[in-house]
Amino acid sequence: MGIVITYIHGQLINFNSDERTDSVEILTSSGVGYQVFIPKNFSIPTEKNSPITLYTSMQVREDSQTLYGFLSREDRDFFNLLITVSGIGPKIGMAIVSRFTTKEVCNLIMREDFKMLATVSGLGSKGAQKIILELKNKIDGFNMGETSDVIDNKGIINELKQALKALGFDHNHIEECAKEAEKQLKEKPYNLEELIKLVLSSK
Repeated sequence: MGIVITYIHGQLINFNSDERTDSVEILTSSGVGYQVFIPKNFSIPTEKNSPITLYTSMQVREDSQTLYGFLSREDRDFFNLLITVSGIGPKIGMAIVSRFTTKEVCNLIMREDFKMLATVSGLGSKGAQKIILELKNKIDGFNMGETSDVIDNKGIINELKQALKALGFDHNHIEECAKEAEKQLKEKPYNLEELIKLVLSSK
């Protein structure tokens, strides 16, 4: 199969972000630089020359070789498991782990909560149900902790803030909308478009 890159340590030389993806460029001690795609809203230093270590998943296609990076081996291994589901490629996989943590996705799978899982942009109900069907008996090896009915909604709240900022809202208005969104998400799941309409209509 050739060389498979599973771990990278070096200095961050560039951080890139757009609506769908974040990526970092890492310069290793050997002088080789790598571009690695990471989940949105990752808690990593973004200052140039900061030390950075990532566990990586290398996905090889006919026309590309792409690295996806994670802060822990468990998160990397879960991503690799996630994209074994038929119809779930790396892009959707990254959208899922950007929206939820590994623990949260595992809890959703065990509860068969496809509606909450389907709030991931681009996944949909059928994709969420397929993930639950194919992975429910394969996630025992992951540290899920206690199953909770309360899902951490930081991912979609951050997406909401970014969307409102792009629409030209000021900081105070954005924070007010974020607080309202947190209340609404405790009642039921919403995708980003629904959440934006909901919080704006409440003001």
